[in-house]
Amino acid sequence: MFVRKSSLKYLEKNNFIKFAAIVAIIGVSITLVSIIWDAGMHVIREPETFWSIQHVAVYSGVSLIVSSAILGFAILIKYQCNRPISIGIKFLIAGAVTLIASGYADSISHEVFGNGELVSIPHIFLESSPALGAFGSFILLKEIPSRKLKRLLPISIIVTILAILSIAFNIIMVLGGEILCIAVYDLLSGGCAIL
Repeated sequence: MFVRKSSLKYLEKNNFIKFAAIVAIIGVSITLVSIIWDAGMHVIREPETFWSIQHVAVYSGVSLIVSSAILGFAILIKYQCNRPISIGIKFLIAGAVTLIASGYADSISHEVFGNGELVSIPHIFLESSPALGAFGSFILLKEIPSRKLKRLLPISIIVTILAILSIAFNIIMVLGGEILCIAVYDLLSGGCAIL
């Protein structure tokens, strides 16, 4: 009886972890694609508001990441997890918290400074935070004992690398600041403002 209860608890925990990892990687993928879409709108000089379709798409991905982090938090509270699973979930939670905070700061930034900035402090954090969620999802997928889910590892690795490249792009834009903005000002139609 005890063995059966613990094996059911183990299966239940693993299914929750699988679901959290899959939802997180889908959320990160949607967020990254939407960020590129949003940047593309700057390139074609399309006017936008904070609640443009691109931003709604970004925050749809963010909501999936936040959902996986909430599930991960519930897993940490309810079940005893090994160290890698615990670390993966903590990365998901850190990514979700940073996304929420930077999303709110981005909304304020749009209200105060307008809609033209592409590289701003809130955008840097907003575009960098998915890397935390992607890395957390990668750790979870790596630890889950499922052959079928192991097939998602290459996708998880690619998404994590793309999220890290987003961080590198933002660091380059901030460090290169004015020099890079002068070179790409026409392309981004003033969307290279660094706040």
